[in-house]
Amino acid sequence: MWEHACEVDDEARRITFPERSNPSWALELDSSAKNLLLKELQVVGFRPLEQQIAFIRAVLGRAPNLERVVLREDLEPCEDCDAMARPSCSSTGHVFPKNKSEQSVIVTQVTDGIISSAQIFFGS
Repeated sequence: MWEHACEVDDEARRITFPERSNPSWALELDSSAKNLLLKELQVVGFRPLEQQIAFIRAVLGRAPNLERVVLREDLEPCEDCDAMARPSCSSTGHVFPKNKSEQSVIVTQVTDGIISSAQIFFGS
C-alpha cells in the first residue's frame, strides 16, 4: 500500500512501483496456511479502514498462537502531506480510536466471528 499523498508523483516511487494495484483484502482462510510461530502483530499507523481490519482479521484466523495485536498511532507526521492538506497520512486527518468506546468498536469489528485468544491493545 502506498499511503503518502505527497509522493504520488515521485519518480522513485514510479520506478519501484511501476503499476498500482488494488489487492484483494477478502482472503479465504485456508487451514493449511497457518502461521504457527507468530506471537505478536503490531500495526503502526493504524486507522480503522476496511482494508486494515480485513488484514488483521485474516492474520487472527491464520495465526493460532497469536497472543497480542498492538494497534499504534503513527506519531511521526508527514509535513509534506500536512502541507497538501491530505488526510491519508496527515497528522491531523487520521482517525485513530482515542477513547475506550471507539476502541471497543474496533475490537468488535476485528474479532466478530473470529476464534482467537489474542488480546488487542491500543498504543501510541
